[in-house]
Amino acid sequence: MSLQVGTIVKLKINCLNNNPGTRGYVFNECGDGCQVIFENGMYDGFGDTPEFNEVHTYLEVIGKSSLPYTFTHVIQLGKDFENGYFSYAFRAGEATTALSVGSEKATQEISPARVRTIFLNLSNDEPPAGHFLRSFAATLIAADGENFYLLLPVAKELIRKYNL
Repeated sequence: MSLQVGTIVKLKINCLNNNPGTRGYVFNECGDGCQVIFENGMYDGFGDTPEFNEVHTYLEVIGKSSLPYTFTHVIQLGKDFENGYFSYAFRAGEATTALSVGSEKATQEISPARVRTIFLNLSNDEPPAGHFLRSFAATLIAADGENFYLLLPVAKELIRKYNL
C-alpha cells in the first residue's frame, strides 16, 4: 500500500544529498508508490511493490500532517517549497514562530484572530508571493476549528517570511 499525501517520513539511509533522519512530506500518491519532498527541496519517487519496495527500504513513517497539498507539476512544487509551504510539516509540533518586526527579530506569539485578519486582507491584495499566498489565504479563511489551528504555524511562518 502506497503512503498517502501528508504522511511525514524520515530517511533510513542517504538519499539525494540527505542524511539518514532527514524528514520528508509525501506530496503525491502515484500508482504503486509515492513521491516525497525533503527538507532540502529535493524530491523523488519511491516504489511500493512486493518485488521492489523502496518505501520500506528508504523511508520510515513518523507521522501524518493534515497540511493539504494537491500536486499539479514540479515547477509549482518548487515554488511552493521556496515559499515555505512545507516548512511546518518538516518541523511538526513547533509551537512558536519568529516574527520579523522591521529589521528586528522577535519571538512572539501572534493571536489566531490577528493571523486570520492578516490573511483575510491578503485574499484581496497582491501579496509578495502572488498566487500562492492568495490561495493559502483562501484556504486558511475557509478552515474552521482544528483545521485552522493546524494551518496556523504555516501562516505564522509566512507572516514572518514576507513581513506581512
